[in-house]
Amino acid sequence: MLDLVVIDGVARGIVVRDMVTGRIASFSGDAVVLATGGYANVFYLSTNAKGCNVTAAYRAYKRGAAFANPCFTQIHPTCIPVSGDYQSKLTLMSESLRNDGRIWVPKQKGDRRPPNQIPEHDRDYFLERKYPSYGNLAPRDISSRAAKEVCDEGRGVGPGGRGVYLDFAESIARLGRHVIQERYGNLFEMYQRITGEDPYDVPMRIYPARTTPWAACGWITT
Repeated sequence: MLDLVVIDGVARGIVVRDMVTGRIASFSGDAVVLATGGYANVFYLSTNAKGCNVTAAYRAYKRGAAFANPCFTQIHPTCIPVSGDYQSKLTLMSESLRNDGRIWVPKQKGDRRPPNQIPEHDRDYFLERKYPSYGNLAPRDISSRAAKEVCDEGRGVGPGGRGVYLDFAESIARLGRHVIQERYGNLFEMYQRITGEDPYDVPMRIYPARTTPWAACGWITT
């Protein structure tokens, strides 16, 4: 979207550019709905597409749209962490993984042992410890904040220390690998393709990132 067509204070169409050919065209409609895909890429860590960079919302604002609550963005705790300083675009994993995965970090700051070499007494299942009624199913804002806090303490895992473990070992032992595979096989495969790590054998690593914005942008008419 390059611009809005506004007549007498009412949005009547849009001006667009074809991303393949570069051709510019205009379209009109009795009703105009702007579904621009958000703007979470104005934040450092985001799962949004690179084109979700606030330009569409700003073009609507310049044409008279009311814009409110730009800070209202969802934060999901189950994103694949960054693998280096060059990266800010993250991949969102389904939060259904928290149904059977246990979230933990090493108890000691700077513990760089592989996860399978860290015994139970050296692990901090911090969501289960802090929120026993909810545990690993604590609401996403609480889970995200708690994960960032332990990483800020220096107990994060993976490159740069921006990550916590999402461990399925207990569920696999209790339910069997075939049950976990039926529930999450496609997600496990996606994770392995991105990270090169097999979550059936080693815990996943996750970290919070911004996803869908909830800001309001629209016209108020009487």
